[in-house]
Amino acid sequence: SALRSVSPGIGLVSTFAIAGLWGLLWWCVSYLLPHGPDLPWWGLLPGAIFLGVGTQLLHLATVYYFGYKLSNASELYGSLGTAATLLIWAYVVSRLILASASINVAAQRTYRPSD
Repeated sequence: SALRSVSPGIGLVSTFAIAGLWGLLWWCVSYLLPHGPDLPWWGLLPGAIFLGVGTQLLHLATVYYFGYKLSNASELYGSLGTAATLLIWAYVVSRLILASASINVAAQRTYRPSD
């Protein structure tokens, strides 16, 4: 947010850079996980791109929605409201990871050479 307050252009570039970083990290994790030996390195990119974009969308949701929800939940429900909001956030992250892995499986089946 500090970069966005200085310049919207710098903030946008940093947002894309962070999305690329998350995508690169997930690609590395996906590459270390079991996958077909005939799958090219770029076969895991769709899931990595999905996770990178998804994390940035989750970041925007956290900043503009969950932050407000968390502050109101803290006032109304105390620590139970905070815990519920954080559990929702963790659920969305886990769904992003599972969807990304599913995309990688679909890519593996698509790029597998036919016998």
